[in-house]
Amino acid sequence: MIATFGSLLEEGHPAEFGTPDNERIVEESHLDTIGVFDHVLIRNHIAVLVDNEAQAKDLIAKIKAGASFEDLAKQYSKDPGSGKNGGDLDWSSPQAYVPEFGAAAEKLKKGEMTDTPVKTQFGWHIIRLDDIRDVAPPPLEQVKDQIAKQIQQEKLQAFEEGLQKKAVIK
Repeated sequence: MIATFGSLLEEGHPAEFGTPDNERIVEESHLDTIGVFDHVLIRNHIAVLVDNEAQAKDLIAKIKAGASFEDLAKQYSKDPGSGKNGGDLDWSSPQAYVPEFGAAAEKLKKGEMTDTPVKTQFGWHIIRLDDIRDVAPPPLEQVKDQIAKQIQQEKLQAFEEGLQKKAVIK
């Protein structure tokens, strides 16, 4: 006999929802996700993207000597999106970028610029952090269905894996 997900639910397997215990699990999962949102969004990860390290170091020296970061980004950046905007990448999370870029951006404090160029698969970056803001988690009611579906999917997957481990194929 082949069991469907619906028949497993009818038989009372652990993937069912709507019980007070499962409602509590959804609420606790929402509380766990608050940590996911407990980070900052970074505005003006202003970045200059160039081909080589020497050029990036030269631009850092010019900026430290008083040259405009924005003007140099417009003139030298290879990034077609942010280059024309003076390097402005708008509000975003460091996790939205490749790991090397995100890690370098997370180390900066408001108003700071990287002292050395940051190498990624795209080239060499100079990053300046202009501002940060906290991100508030969405209210439970807004994400409750999504969390419940995710938990249900995880329970179903665990149940299926358990069936596979117990299966005897002759």
